[in-house]
Amino acid sequence: MLIVDAPAPVELLADALQDKPARVEWALHEMAAELSARASGIDLRFVGDGFSAARWRSTPMWTEISLRIR
Repeated sequence: MLIVDAPAPVELLADALQDKPARVEWALHEMAAELSARASGIDLRFVGDGFSAARWRSTPMWTEISLRIR
């Protein structure tokens, strides 16, 4: 997983992966959709000029579970 302090442009990620920008962008959109579909709590999205770092966002299900753990 890549953690960055600002949105990472697709071109930068493609360069780091030594792959085509279109392929990297497609993969990022697929990963974002999969993470969202399974309510993982990880939010990967395109923000401004790049993809934001994956970050934790609590969903109602995870909020309820975390409250039970306390």
